[in-house]
Amino acid sequence: MKLLSFITMGSMLLIGTMGYASVPTDHIVQPPTKPGAATQVSEELWVGLKLYERAFGRGCGACHDMDTNPDLVKLVPTLTIKQFTTILKDGKDSMPAAMMAIMDVGVVKKNKLTETEAVDALYDYLNGRFNGDIPEGKLTKIK
Repeated sequence: MKLLSFITMGSMLLIGTMGYASVPTDHIVQPPTKPGAATQVSEELWVGLKLYERAFGRGCGACHDMDTNPDLVKLVPTLTIKQFTTILKDGKDSMPAAMMAIMDVGVVKKNKLTETEAVDALYDYLNGRFNGDIPEGKLTKIK
């Protein structure tokens, strides 16, 4: 199981991962500097957001933001990374397998991510949203 640790440094929140050597060691969430400004996130969290928005051409939320389907922000924290990966590879109930759609997203291709890296990014993004570390609303990538 992937463990996340959180360290606050001034106005930045560092989210460190433990348990997988291929996962970047730090994820950063930087709160907006003024009202209406975007929250800035690390590259991996940005990739997770883009996967959520763009998988299957219309994003995971096209189905999972509907009341009749599981809310991924609430569901994913109850799953281990292994369980989440299995569901993405094999599908579950009426959900089709999603791994090919995830690997077809432009940000995955551009960054030449492995399946593990892509799944980790989506998993970390959804967990960050659940924990409140990544707020709803506009996000930008830290440059």
